[in-house]
Amino acid sequence: MLEASELDWARAEIPTRVSIIARFRQNLLLKRDSILEALGPLRPHSNRGELLASELIPLLDACRFLEQQASRILAPKRLTRKGQPIWLWGIENTIHREALGRILILAPSNYPLFLPIVQALHAWTAGNSVWLKSAPGSLPLHNLLQQIFRDSGGSDTLFMLLGEAQECLPENLSKVHKVILIGSAQAGIEVGRLAAEALIPFTAELSGWDSVFIHPEADMEKAARAVAFGLSLNQGRTCVAPRRIFLRSSPENFERHFSEAIKERPSSPLNHNEQKLVTRECALGAQPISASPGHGPVLLSRIHSKSDLLLEETFGALAILCVTESDEDALQQAQRCSYALGASLFGPEAWCRELAHRLPAQVVSINDIVVPSADPRLPFGGSGKSGFGRMRGAEGLLEMTQTRTVSVRQGGSLDHLSPPNPINDLIVEQFMLCSHESSLFGKSRAMLKLVLQIARERIRKKRERIENAKEY
Repeated sequence: MLEASELDWARAEIPTRVSIIARFRQNLLLKRDSILEALGPLRPHSNRGELLASELIPLLDACRFLEQQASRILAPKRLTRKGQPIWLWGIENTIHREALGRILILAPSNYPLFLPIVQALHAWTAGNSVWLKSAPGSLPLHNLLQQIFRDSGGSDTLFMLLGEAQECLPENLSKVHKVILIGSAQAGIEVGRLAAEALIPFTAELSGWDSVFIHPEADMEKAARAVAFGLSLNQGRTCVAPRRIFLRSSPENFERHFSEAIKERPSSPLNHNEQKLVTRECALGAQPISASPGHGPVLLSRIHSKSDLLLEETFGALAILCVTESDEDALQQAQRCSYALGASLFGPEAWCRELAHRLPAQVVSINDIVVPSADPRLPFGGSGKSGFGRMRGAEGLLEMTQTRTVSVRQGGSLDHLSPPNPINDLIVEQFMLCSHESSLFGKSRAMLKLVLQIARERIRKKRERIENAKEY
């Protein structure tokens, strides 16, 4: 059962809700130093510029997108007569977008500000309240954001923090109306099972194991710098970071440029699992390229086409380079993987555009990497083991709503209210044939029978009324 303040928020006019989003944006800007201070321990290897570019700026952009576009996206849609069945003329139809109620957001650890709070923004704008479960260590940051939301005109009822404990999920699922998860594929399986048992709708943005396709005529220096950037951003802990690089040419040129580019990027020690994978693949013939041994980002070049890393997921600053014989070969190898989130292509634009529609990915960048996905207008999400549903953009906002259709009878026939009789059955059948018969002759014949039967029925009803009048 929703509280009174939650119901009031859902019933508020969209401009009223958006005004709080606008104040929230301004307060985020004013409190940026406090936010960055709270973010620092969660992303110790990121400098101020990276934190601003990857966490705060895209969040501010998302606020402004909602301020400018939410009223249009959520506005009731009155349907025209176009496409309306003839037998339903006289009915006016309107589709409304209404709040779901409470949205439970399960926050990730890699982008603890941007990823969960952009979902909260969409939920609030659509008229929902938000329950947020923080990733380990991020509760102080979310406490600060709750205070900023409160200072912007929101309330604790609309932004409730559940803490960091995983145990809070089962007991709270029955109290919410949708679950939003940003996490691993395994987390998606576990949370999805709980949501299914509670019959709660569920949107999940899960793991990526993203592909990069490089044409032989691509600018190898730019492609190498892009891969180095994507692998080093947030220590590679980005869902659309480059993981599997497919190159249809000799790899020496790309390797040389990557080796130079990686020297300019921040490095960090590989974790135990990453180090284990590097050791395993090197034993099978792979050649590691990194700024220093034991540190990422690291590119495992000359990987074998049967390597498990073409299918496995690992979350960090590790990528593989696979030389392929053709585009079809690269596509087949990419399609063996069950993850389908993002992909990047480098090469002639015409080639990239054609290949973009054949990739097992839902977020595709051409001659760039990672950064284009920050556009607040774009929907974001994957398929397969990378999840389902969409976040951000107009589609992400609509995910936070349910439809209510309202149909108003303003005229037309009410013959369906009359008691059934054989004549009406014949009229209905001839009307169906008249509407859907493919041949002109069939349509004309049905139309003639329909007119005759309607005329007979009207004559019958008129005689019936006259007879009834005589009796009185």
